[in-house]
Amino acid sequence: MIQVNLAKGKEKPVKHHHSWVFSGAIAKVIGQPANGDLVSVNDFNGQFLAYGYYNQASKITVRLLAWSETEIIDEQWWFQKTVKSIERRKEGIDLNATDSYRLIFSEADELPGLIVDKYQDYLVCQFLTLGIDQRKQIIIDALIKILNPKGIFERSDASARILEGLSVSSGLLYGSIPTVRRPARKENQRTPESAGILRRIQR
Repeated sequence: MIQVNLAKGKEKPVKHHHSWVFSGAIAKVIGQPANGDLVSVNDFNGQFLAYGYYNQASKITVRLLAWSETEIIDEQWWFQKTVKSIERRKEGIDLNATDSYRLIFSEADELPGLIVDKYQDYLVCQFLTLGIDQRKQIIIDALIKILNPKGIFERSDASARILEGLSVSSGLLYGSIPTVRRPARKENQRTPESAGILRRIQR
């Protein structure tokens, strides 16, 4: 795997599981990674710190995914990470009181650039980084297998995509768009952004 070695003294944020490696923290890149490739991030002496995906077009050159050298980041890894994120989110929600909430929240779930909102039987996804965008189908397949939604819609129109060298993207990724409006059930909380997105789709 291609290695990204940090400048001396720049390893502390990575050791504390901060998900971003800025271009100014990098001393050298050993190899020629394509944007979106997985890389090994090491300290100045070449000792392993974390794995992440690379994007030279962004000031945040590496976004970190895993801090154990023994982890293998393949399709099964993405599936299990998606499962864990969804289960973690459900722990703090009364599912009898609400059917709309955020399932995956980017760096908070160690999936930088990925946001997934559930609105009743539908999902709305944002793929905001190049590394996540390149793995879109893997993530969609995982969401279908785990949740069996009626539809998955993409709304990747945040300005963050421009900073990643990506254009905005939106549209139906799987299933169907709801044709009948139902008010979301919510427990003393604001209906998530996805509800408004689906209302706009239906217009």
